[in-house]
Amino acid sequence: MRLRILEAVDHQDERFSLERETTIGRSELCTISLPNDTFVSTVHARIFADDGTTFLEDLGSTNGTFLNARRIDQPVPLRRGDRFTIGKALFEVGR
Repeated sequence: MRLRILEAVDHQDERFSLERETTIGRSELCTISLPNDTFVSTVHARIFADDGTTFLEDLGSTNGTFLNARRIDQPVPLRRGDRFTIGKALFEVGR
């Protein structure tokens, strides 16, 4: 599965291959670092694979993670074409 940043502070149209676990946050230690977005927590969310399914999980962030415009509060499966926001960043899931 691949991930594309559609909109973000200092990032646009970047693409990433998802690893077994991908973290997203302001920290430079995150797989995808968004250091200049003040609405993103240090380690905001993660994407992980479990038993052949890829999930998106909010890690207790202050401003939340939104999948297809709905705030998530537990790990949810990701599918091709899904869009999610973390802070001001908009992501799209692809293959």
